[in-house]
Amino acid sequence: MTVVATVFKLLWEALLIFLDNNNNSTCGKKEDGTPTCICQLGYSGDRCEFAGTLCGVGYCYNNATCVDGKSCDCPLGWQGNANCTLATPEKSSSGSGIKWWGGLLITGAVVAAISVAVAFGLKKYKEKMDGVNRFNELKKSQMRGGAESDDDDAYDSDPYEEGGKRSRTTPQL
Repeated sequence: MTVVATVFKLLWEALLIFLDNNNNSTCGKKEDGTPTCICQLGYSGDRCEFAGTLCGVGYCYNNATCVDGKSCDCPLGWQGNANCTLATPEKSSSGSGIKWWGGLLITGAVVAAISVAVAFGLKKYKEKMDGVNRFNELKKSQMRGGAESDDDDAYDSDPYEEGGKRSRTTPQL
């Protein structure tokens, strides 16, 4: 550490000691220049910044719950020496990998389900539009008075008559 950084750090720590009220605790510096505080009952930390809850003969810190008046139940992120003052180290990333894959799998399933629903909806829409188009063509054809000229061949061939042609005249009885 450079001399400037060391001086800045010492000045900063001294400023924190003298500006903070440190919860009415007594603070000062050790011989090596690092800050130290003697905390009032119910407070802990380098500068007595953590308030605790009385639990038996000690205190529970960091929002820990006192159980049966004798031990502390530490919240997530804290563990400890009976008073929950040690931060819990983060777990290795191996457990988070499973969560990551699970999230990816769920996202993929949702995207697939939406894709299938959209494809099904488009198919049904196309079928409906094909029916509407056929209906409109039939309606136009009826308004013209019958089949269009391209469809005349449909009346000309009859597989049951000899020669394959059927007349449009009235059949004889």
